Amino acid sequence: MASRYRTQTPLSFRKQPALQILREMDLTVRQAAQRTGTPYYTLRNILYGGTRATTGQRAALVALTGRSVEELFDAGSLVPRRSSERCRCNRCTLERARRAEDAGVVL
Repeated sequence: MASRYRTQTPLSFRKQPALQILREMDLTVRQAAQRTGTPYYTLRNILYGGTRATTGQRAALVALTGRSVEELFDAGSLVPRRSSERCRCNRCTLERARRAEDAGVVL
């Protein structure tokens, strides 16, 4: 029975499309981790569906691949993990990233 207190969509625990995109670019997970400044095991867990990427990690993968976030991750992996990422105020990181994206600034 599912908990009625669950506040976020569960992870899919499937390989993310970003993994295939990196392979098409002839990049290993280790090379992608070095280029994005993300620890190897963290990026591996993100790409294999074990954890959700933070806003900064998603932005780094977008910059590396040149693809949109929706192309890189399935819907279950895009659900924000923290309440600050769900917030619409001007102080939160995700809202600043959205405003920058709307203005055409690449993160």
